[in-house]
This record gives sequence, C-alpha cells and structure tokens, in this order.
Amino acid sequence: MEHERWMQEKLDAGWKYAKETDKSKRQHKLLVSWENLPPEEQEKDYIMARGIPQIMVKAGYTMVKLSQR
Repeated sequence: MEHERWMQEKLDAGWKYAKETDKSKRQHKLLVSWENLPPEEQEKDYIMARGIPQIMVKAGYTMVKLSQR
C-alpha cells in the first residue's frame, strides 16, 4: 500500500514513468506496479510501513488494538 500511495502522489503531481529518473522532467523509473518493483525498492517500502507505529507515537498518538468480534 505504501508504494501505491507514493505512486499516486507522484502521478497527481504530474510525474510520468521513464526508464531513467529525471527530476527536472518529472519522470521516475519506479512508477511501476508493486510486482515490477525491484526487491530492494520493495524492502524500502516494508521498512517505511514498519516505522509507522513509532512515527505515530512520536506525533502524540496512542495506538489501541481493537478486540475481534
């Protein structure tokens, strides 16, 4: 989901896919589906997602696990 969120943010800002990233032209080589993302880039997204709970706590939020019904 993190990759999809990042990708949508880029697309909304006018970025397009290109074989090589060129920031001045708003072209990025990672504007591809999750399945086509290189494993090392997938790992970056996993790391970011794993860090969300700590980020939320630092921002003053409390996380509570809801009981299952």
